[in-house]
Amino acid sequence: MTTLLAATRPTLRDAFKHPWRSLAAILLVAVPMFLVSFFLTYDQSINNAASYPGSQVQAHYDGEGAYQLLQENLPEDFHLELFANGYPEVSFGDEEVNFFVVQSTNVQQASFPADALDVLGATIGDTVTIHGTPVEVQSISPTNILLPEGTLFSLENFSESEIFSGTWYFPGSNFTEENRQALEAVGFEVNDYRRGPISIDPNLFPSYIMGFLSTTILAVVALMLISPVFTISASRQTRTFALLASQGATPRHIRWAVLTYGLFAGLVGASIGLVLGQIGIYGWWKYTYPEFSLTTPWLVLVGFWALAIIASTIAAFLPAVFVSRSSIINGIYGGISDKIIRWSPRMLIGPIVLIAAAVIALFIGDGEWGGVVKQLCFLAAVIALPASVPAVLWALGRLPGLTFKLATRDMLRRSMHSIPAIGALAAVIMLGTFMQTTGLATQASDREATASVYPEAVFLRGDTQIPGLMGQKIDVYGDNHGFGIYELDVDFYSANYVPALTSFFGGPVIATPKLLDMFGVHEQADIYGPSTYNSGLQEYAIYPGDETYTLDTAAVLPPLYSHVLLSPETFEEIGGQTEFLGTIVLPQELDGQTVQAINRSQDAHFRHDVHDSPLASSAALTAVAIVVVSLVIVLANRKRQQHALIAIGATPGTIYKVNALNAALLALVGGVMGIVSGWIAALLSGTTDQIVDGTILEYGTLEHMMLPWPLLVSLLVVAPLVCAVIGAIASPSGRHQEASI
Repeated sequence: MTTLLAATRPTLRDAFKHPWRSLAAILLVAVPMFLVSFFLTYDQSINNAASYPGSQVQAHYDGEGAYQLLQENLPEDFHLELFANGYPEVSFGDEEVNFFVVQSTNVQQASFPADALDVLGATIGDTVTIHGTPVEVQSISPTNILLPEGTLFSLENFSESEIFSGTWYFPGSNFTEENRQALEAVGFEVNDYRRGPISIDPNLFPSYIMGFLSTTILAVVALMLISPVFTISASRQTRTFALLASQGATPRHIRWAVLTYGLFAGLVGASIGLVLGQIGIYGWWKYTYPEFSLTTPWLVLVGFWALAIIASTIAAFLPAVFVSRSSIINGIYGGISDKIIRWSPRMLIGPIVLIAAAVIALFIGDGEWGGVVKQLCFLAAVIALPASVPAVLWALGRLPGLTFKLATRDMLRRSMHSIPAIGALAAVIMLGTFMQTTGLATQASDREATASVYPEAVFLRGDTQIPGLMGQKIDVYGDNHGFGIYELDVDFYSANYVPALTSFFGGPVIATPKLLDMFGVHEQADIYGPSTYNSGLQEYAIYPGDETYTLDTAAVLPPLYSHVLLSPETFEEIGGQTEFLGTIVLPQELDGQTVQAINRSQDAHFRHDVHDSPLASSAALTAVAIVVVSLVIVLANRKRQQHALIAIGATPGTIYKVNALNAALLALVGGVMGIVSGWIAALLSGTTDQIVDGTILEYGTLEHMMLPWPLLVSLLVVAPLVCAVIGAIASPSGRHQEASI
């Protein structure tokens, strides 16, 4: 034990002697832990504020007199609670909107979200009208409009309607199978979510594995980000560890000495992040929602705290193993154990693994297991990136130019500084490039699919008015009372699912002449379905209920439309109640103010959206991260590098150039490797259009793969230039150079 304490003492002393490096290690752990602590607590508090009852047995009744039936068919000691929610009209003065409203026993006062009050022009203390009932605004809600029990209706007079639905709960009651049968006998639908035997569906194994691999990839990248700090610390202590080894310290003691640094950084960083996250969310929550309690998921947070400490310790493991195997003689005389002086066949391991992963991903088939294999290839590529850095630096060192050779030589001979840093940057950039490229391609594919179904259209629910919105208007009629219809013999799925009109207007839609004209349909039929349906007489089911109808079907709507339109006669025949649902506007043109008004409205929506991507801000943040990491590595290395260059007679100008190029190469090599590998991974994951009988049933992403130019410029131009300038400025002055000779 005494030997172990003696071995770890130099590491802890170095941590306090170099506070900035220690701060970097601590921040790399503290910042993610702060975000986890803040946002997990925020989400838990939001869920708690939503006032969902905790009982796992629920009952629904579609009709009147539900409370009386519950009283008659359940024991007297049963405690009943009602959770009612709906989308009623909410008005104040001349302003009127539809907003989601919850009435629950757990709510203590009428609370309204800030965005609802902004739309209505109301504030705390005002009285608004909800579903014809005046309600005083008492506080700000972090979620929906929350009302105490009895505000809109009591337990005795509540019944399901087209606007409100209710769920009955039985907290603290021993709900039995006999109780279930009694309620179902009088028309209740009972759902029991109490935990039963855990079963795993074998068909879901690929999904489970892909989820695990996704988490593993993120964990590996996080460990790579932390690792450079520990490799720098370990390489600086080479002589100390060699002296300890000469005095009897075993490799295990030396490994523990380095692991102690990781444990120290993880413990301090995770603790600081957890505490600051709680302080931050407490202050913000109490300032914003003072009437609602803050709910902290302590058990989950403690789990993340422990994981952060474990991850930090694991990140120091490889440097610990490397240092523990160093030569005692070289270490005592100041030799550096991480020099890469000559070519080694082992340098090919990383590039070979990268190539193999790309080839396997290229030729593996699609499907669920194909996706698993591709994710395994992606994980292998992430791990192989740092292993490929020595080969890349060796190749760069063969290029002409003294400054170039000196810069790459220094990076190779201090590989514990350069290789982990470049590998970490490359892995992060690879992941970011892959996610941004595939994300943008998927958005473009979805927009293309949406454009194949809908024109440039704006959907307005009810009688919503948007000033400045001019164009052809199509009134939409249908049923919004929980009534529905679906074909029994359809088995079709597309990744480019385009929501139907019913997903916005809330019920089956009548096929009016204007609506059919919008879709370019001129046939007569009982029901109009997408071209993926079968034309002719088809059987349909009506819900609620178990009735079926055989209807003449015209499969003429766009193939990716996901529902049907009913002729007026069919709609009336199957029992639909005609009501005005809203309006579709085919605008002539849209100015900026009208677009903003549509985006602000709760009852308006663009059906052909143009998604904005945070690409520019992501590129800027990535460039800043690269600059910071590169400069930490360069500045930690500059003294010994200065002495080596001066010893061989380098001029001050050469030293400035070498320092500048050293910093720039760290950023540039990491950026190029990350972008190229991420781009290749994105291309290999891309899909092509699926065409059947000349009809596109699924729009691919491959043709939409485009280089993210803002990211490209920031990584390959801005970050290297900034690193080069700061690297040159950070070089010691001529006076310091002469003094060090």
